[in-house]
Amino acid sequence: MSLKIAFYAPMKPPDHETPSGDRTVGRLLITALQCAGHSVHVVSRFRSWAATPEQQARLRERTPRERDRAKAMLTHVRPDIWLTYHLSYKAPDWLGPALCARARLPYLITEASDSPAQAAGPWRSGVTDVRKALDAAQAVFLMKNRDRPALEQLPGVAPKLIYLPPFTDGADRPHLACGKRAGPVRLLTVAMMRPGAKLESYRLLAAALHHVPGPWRLDIAGDGPGRNEVEVLFSPFGARVAFTGALEGMALQALYHDADLFVWPGIGEAIGMVYLEAQAAGLSVVACDTAGVPEVVQNGGTGFLHTGTNPRAFAETLFRLMARAEMRTRMGRAATERIRARHGIDHAATILNRTLMTMRTPA
Repeated sequence: MSLKIAFYAPMKPPDHETPSGDRTVGRLLITALQCAGHSVHVVSRFRSWAATPEQQARLRERTPRERDRAKAMLTHVRPDIWLTYHLSYKAPDWLGPALCARARLPYLITEASDSPAQAAGPWRSGVTDVRKALDAAQAVFLMKNRDRPALEQLPGVAPKLIYLPPFTDGADRPHLACGKRAGPVRLLTVAMMRPGAKLESYRLLAAALHHVPGPWRLDIAGDGPGRNEVEVLFSPFGARVAFTGALEGMALQALYHDADLFVWPGIGEAIGMVYLEAQAAGLSVVACDTAGVPEVVQNGGTGFLHTGTNPRAFAETLFRLMARAEMRTRMGRAATERIRARHGIDHAATILNRTLMTMRTPA
């Protein structure tokens, strides 16, 4: 049975011009739903994400107009189910719950977090709106297990939670056996360049490489407002570090397949889609044991996760894999197998479809 899915991503619409992990996951969700045989219709591109509570208050004023636009789209599409992707106190869903109640549509959420620490502060309205959406939802797909404890504390939410492992569409692509070619060990980093946790990770990586003996070379794929600072961080390494700019599609896949080892600290990474892409391409990984990275990298199985942010210690972890080609090859193969089994798009489509087919329009 094919369903019509009304899709909405308040954090960032799937056709947004700026690449990011959030945009990637949104697009993958649409692909997974289509793989399950359903049609997907983006019913609004209204971005509710706000950097400050004041900005959020201004965006909230646009809600009636945006809700009317989405209502017109619903009338045209006549969907069977509404699915909202990624809720947080900085990006609540002001459209779905009200429209679904009015149209008697099942309302589903994929990826949501609760933020108790913000509930009494300037972001309290955003926290309240997310909790209202969670209360209205018939099902909540959970993509990060670290979000589970806070969500389970909310009345009535725990029975709605369904684990949907992070996934990629690259699990079935052919890959090269890494670590068997002569010459410098080819390291690869893929990450946006922006202030905050991303730059913090770049700083750690640059500081660690000062303690890594050669020969090695590093390709960095990414761009953003912090690019100048990143280039300065890596300038002492000269030609050993190459900047490719932001890449997507086959150009990015070529980098994955030409590398021997994927390295990215990943400080504060919510999920870290690049780890899934790298492992799908047969690469072992070196990263930090932080945030959502352990969700997608098996420490000691598909790579090494380093505890802490000491550059010299991170360098030791990195060199441990750099110096052992056979271990890189073994871990790379294990990574590909694990991605196929647990993080492939077919697996995600099955989980999504199992729940969607049980949904019924509320009586």
